[in-house]
Amino acid sequence: MVSVFLIVISCYLYSSDVEEGGETVFPTAKMNSSSLPWYNELSECGKKGLSVKPKMGDALLFWSMTPDATLDPSSLHSMI
Repeated sequence: MVSVFLIVISCYLYSSDVEEGGETVFPTAKMNSSSLPWYNELSECGKKGLSVKPKMGDALLFWSMTPDATLDPSSLHSMI
């Protein structure tokens, strides 16, 4: 028997600040990050997609599936 479970929604709680790196990056999200005011604070990897820089006490919530229950490719992410 094979078990499959899909993560529909994710929430990351940032418990500390970091001096450099630590971003959550969504490389396939369609956005020009260079227009963000904190762009110069991002790591080189963080500049390659939509990036969220961790700040203590902040939360990041995102859906991994579209309303028709298919995976949302823009939810592909990594924490660097």
